[in-house]
Amino acid sequence: YDEGRGDYLRTLIEQRQKNYKLGMLGVYFDNKKEILTVKDPSYPNVVPMPFAPKTLEEVYGGKEASTVQSAGGGDLISGIAPIYSYLSPREVIGVVVVGYYIPKGLVDRMAVISKTSEQYRQLDLLKNPIKLSYIITLFMVMVLIIFSATWFGIFLARGITVPIQDLAEATRRIARGELDHQINIAADDEIGVLVDSFNQMTKDLQKSNGGLKQANINLEERRRYMEAVLRNVSAGVISVDKDGIITTINRAAEKMFDIKMEKVLHRRYEDVLKLEHLALVSEFIKEMRENNTGFIEKHIELMLKDKAMTVLMTTTVIRDDEGREVGMVAVFEDLTELQKAVRAAAWREVARRMAHEIKNPLTPVQLSAQRLQKKYGDKLGEDGAVFQECTRTIINQVEVLKNLVNEFSRYARMPVTNPKQNDLNEIIAESVALFQDAHKDIHFNFQYGEGMPILNIDGEQIKRVMVNLLDNAVAAVAGKAGAIDIATFYDRRYR
Repeated sequence: YDEGRGDYLRTLIEQRQKNYKLGMLGVYFDNKKEILTVKDPSYPNVVPMPFAPKTLEEVYGGKEASTVQSAGGGDLISGIAPIYSYLSPREVIGVVVVGYYIPKGLVDRMAVISKTSEQYRQLDLLKNPIKLSYIITLFMVMVLIIFSATWFGIFLARGITVPIQDLAEATRRIARGELDHQINIAADDEIGVLVDSFNQMTKDLQKSNGGLKQANINLEERRRYMEAVLRNVSAGVISVDKDGIITTINRAAEKMFDIKMEKVLHRRYEDVLKLEHLALVSEFIKEMRENNTGFIEKHIELMLKDKAMTVLMTTTVIRDDEGREVGMVAVFEDLTELQKAVRAAAWREVARRMAHEIKNPLTPVQLSAQRLQKKYGDKLGEDGAVFQECTRTIINQVEVLKNLVNEFSRYARMPVTNPKQNDLNEIIAESVALFQDAHKDIHFNFQYGEGMPILNIDGEQIKRVMVNLLDNAVAAVAGKAGAIDIATFYDRRYR
């Protein structure tokens, strides 16, 4: 230490103390005693504690040290460091002591800052665990939210999908014909409205289906009734559609035209009719079209089954509710037997009149012959026998003529039956006996039916029937030897 430069050193220390705002700046040299010390005049009561000799020894040995001392109501932070020689960098020639005074208020603030800093360091140590705990908590909350949202979504979805599935299943069941199926879902939203509408639809379908079934039943019953009517009506009925396809034919038409329904039904009438009949039908249709009446009726002569028939043919056009032509129906009525009946009725009337005219004079003739016989029969002597014979012959022949007239008159009207208890076998035997005597060349073989009861029948009419039958049989074998077999039998099932 150069004492001659002490002022310079002090000035330098004071300058440094002011520049760095130090509370105290001091210098120790090799005698380990404080040489110069400069204090901040703002803190005159601050007196630093001297360093321990051991500490100074350590600093002179090249180490640094620091202390914090309470002084003047505040804290004095002191630091000590070695001063190395300019000539020998490793040689310590002194020690510099620096003190920084911290007032009490600043100390308190520093204490708070220090405490806060310490707390911050502690919190910084807990940052990752806290962060992890928050992450775990947030993750659990997120999982809970996701689970709740998923459960709520499934709940909402089930509220929609279950009714939709029920609707789909109900649709399939209705498609299978289960129209009474209903969906039982209680809901007030759009799905509930849809389900209610579906149930109402099924009710309407069931009601409509019931109506359709009843209508079909009525139509089927009407069809069967019409078929029964057509089947039992005596006139032949044939209908065709607008394309000429045969759609209906009854039994009478089958029998009349000698055809089978299964062979002509659903075929064109041009492919079924014979040429001569087809020409007649075409003429009918043409005339009906020209008259524009939709109806025509004519008597026609047909050769059917090798015999002539008189048929009344009535053809009518079938129209729908809108007046459109949908087909035609033809009705054929066999008038052959009717004409025969008309002719027979006419002949019966002629026969009745002739019988009346013939019978009128026979009664007076018979009465006159009887009167002559009574009045002159005993008065003619030898000629009386001849007279009696002649008048008896007249009376008998007139009676025969009356019987003939009566028989002839019976043709003019249906005979009145007179049923009474008669033996059928006996009536037939009497009829056979008459023909056996007259036809010796024909063998008549009559087999009596066993157990034949007494029947309540008109013997005369049965005898007349047998005479006609035997007469026809004799005519069939006339001119040649033959045999006629007659047999009776009694079926107890029809008793």
